[in-house]
Amino acid sequence: GLVMAPGRNSNLLLAAERDVLFSDIVQSRLPLTLLPRPTAPYVPDDTKSFMRNGGGNFSSIYVNALLNPDVLDLVDDYQPTRIYARTGSIEHLYARAGASINPSVQRIATLHSNEQVWLRAGRDIRGVDLDIRNNHLTDVSLLEAGNDFLMTGSGGDGTGRVSVRGPGAIVIQAGRDVYFEKTRFAGQGYLETTGNYRSTNYDQSIVTEKGLPPGGADIVILAGIKQQPDYAGFMEAYLDPANVAAMPDYLRRTVGPQNTLLPVHFTDWVDERNIIHYGLASFVVAKTGNAALRTASAEAIWQAFLALPALTREIFVRNVLAYEVRETNRANAGLPLGEQNHARGYDAIAKLFPGDNWNGSIVNTNARIETTRGGDVSMFVPGGGVQ
Repeated sequence: GLVMAPGRNSNLLLAAERDVLFSDIVQSRLPLTLLPRPTAPYVPDDTKSFMRNGGGNFSSIYVNALLNPDVLDLVDDYQPTRIYARTGSIEHLYARAGASINPSVQRIATLHSNEQVWLRAGRDIRGVDLDIRNNHLTDVSLLEAGNDFLMTGSGGDGTGRVSVRGPGAIVIQAGRDVYFEKTRFAGQGYLETTGNYRSTNYDQSIVTEKGLPPGGADIVILAGIKQQPDYAGFMEAYLDPANVAAMPDYLRRTVGPQNTLLPVHFTDWVDERNIIHYGLASFVVAKTGNAALRTASAEAIWQAFLALPALTREIFVRNVLAYEVRETNRANAGLPLGEQNHARGYDAIAKLFPGDNWNGSIVNTNARIETTRGGDVSMFVPGGGVQ
């Protein structure tokens, strides 16, 4: 395995032309104030547990207080951990060793991160056990497979698990299928986000992690994505205030005392069911923490949105697509088949996912998919199904 000491810029890059195979990677979440040094020497009984989050015989009420600082050491580090296999797969180190490996051992590639993570493989991502921490509101951890994402070990050896602490999002994207499989080992596979809560090493009680923003990360799963969706074209057609005059009436409305014409998804509004819909401006304020943008010009808000990381912008774009499809279904509910018109929803789908080269499905046989502390779960399968 690999153990990385704590730091204020703790970045890891593993890149290969073909496969990346590993067994255990630990990026320490230990605050720098607790790192052993000449003036405060310490020899842990379990080095890996200690470096992971201060575990081992170092646990105490005093230490747990220091383990929960108001400001994380990585507060200014926005770079993700990157593990790339350009034309190969990402999986366990011994996944292809066959019968020579003890069959009772779970062959799972384990990564314990202290920051957002990007895993990208030209072929498959298989049998990973990821404990990720998103540190910022704009963080998006990405697991992207050119072929399949399989939450199982080699030959069913092991149960994949993905847990994300902190805000932002976790995105799983596959060129073909996303597959959560029941395995022969005890323990259920899961994909979860836990927000800014954790258990202490001292007595396993649940505490708020003060250095993380409140709220839980969203879960987004996309299957059949052999090519990148047209996010730029969708933004131009549905969100850019410079193009509002060319938008159909259902995509624009007048707001404010000056009756300013804006895209309908730009500002907040309350629908006929008294449900509040939060627009692009609120999304930007929430992600940047800049409340002054609420009263800024449409152009200033738009530029602030474009300044967000691409993966963060894409979260909002997909939310708009989901709204357009949902509103189309609601408008046609109860109408005779001959009177229904689903053009609005189909137009939105075709704008983000043009053409018909989208083939893949999401299959879940046993895994638990769960968010807490306010995170959403979204699934997008433009050319397949969900089972």
